[in-house]
Amino acid sequence: MISAEQLLEQPVAGAGFSNNFTLLCGKMGFEKIGDIAALTPEQLLHRDGFTFHWLSELITFLEENQALHLLQARPPKENTAG
Repeated sequence: MISAEQLLEQPVAGAGFSNNFTLLCGKMGFEKIGDIAALTPEQLLHRDGFTFHWLSELITFLEENQALHLLQARPPKENTAG
């Protein structure tokens, strides 16, 4: 089992996803698992190219790697500048 940090750096291509998942990731601008995890679930839902089949495959992958927590909603970042 790889660590969450290693998982986030893993390229989508070659991670064991379907060709369709990989193609949709390319259309949405995701190259690494971390690119996906950087967005909130709400942001993912509104991404051009998003499908619930794509989300299902992502959830299955994260569950298999004991990393579903990476997809959890996070509180918005506060603006600390100024």
